[in-house]
Amino acid sequence: MSMNTTVLNVRVLGYGEAKLAIDNDKGFFIVSEFRKKNTIYGIAMLYKNVVNISINIKKGIRGIPGVFKRGSVLYSPIYDSLAIVLNDFESREHNYIEVGYVEEGIETFEKIRGVVKLRISLP
Repeated sequence: MSMNTTVLNVRVLGYGEAKLAIDNDKGFFIVSEFRKKNTIYGIAMLYKNVVNISINIKKGIRGIPGVFKRGSVLYSPIYDSLAIVLNDFESREHNYIEVGYVEEGIETFEKIRGVVKLRISLP
């Protein structure tokens, strides 16, 4: 973990736990929201090797095209969600901003089937 990241604990109901390291600069809006609320409840769903997590943090920013690596944590302003990359992929759309990485427990996200509830909180 770098000095400039904030760790978020993720508990996926029925699947396990993980830790996300969010870059304090790139993901400042996410970090500030967690500092206000401490815990956010959401749902997660696997779609095309990406786990999408609804977080209800609506920010008017635009994503960038790019190649995203396994374990990357992305923010999607279009879908108002975090996305956990399970397999490298390229996006030519302006759908995502890379804000961090999975520090621990990527296998928890790989097990997800259907729509599941989760809790994300500061340690």
